[in-house]
Amino acid sequence: MRFRVAGIPLWVTIYAGFFMIFSTVLGVRALIDPTTALGYFPGAEGMGLAWGGRNAGIGLAQVVAFFTRSPAAYAAVFLACTLREIGDLLSSLAGPPSTEYIAIGVLAAVEFIAFLLSLRVAIKAKTP
Repeated sequence: MRFRVAGIPLWVTIYAGFFMIFSTVLGVRALIDPTTALGYFPGAEGMGLAWGGRNAGIGLAQVVAFFTRSPAAYAAVFLACTLREIGDLLSSLAGPPSTEYIAIGVLAAVEFIAFLLSLRVAIKAKTP
């Protein structure tokens, strides 16, 4: 099996592989114990479970994209990642002042670029 998807930049594949592991492991861990969710605070078990399910779902979708080598699957996963980060960014901005929004904004930008690159390859693959 090739590591790279034809037309997808290597950095996008590496990024997908890293977040495939990161999102799946942290998401499943938070589903088992919601107190391990990033940003957890006492009394937020329901939010920890929701965070875990959201991240496990995106991580497992990345597993499918990574192993099927489908540019369309990459595009779908990176779109989901971008929207996840936008939600986190809006939540961060609504809370007390923090620099967390800078990191989330950078992730959203990187994931949106990966989405656009993957979508371009998927569309080219469908063009006769």
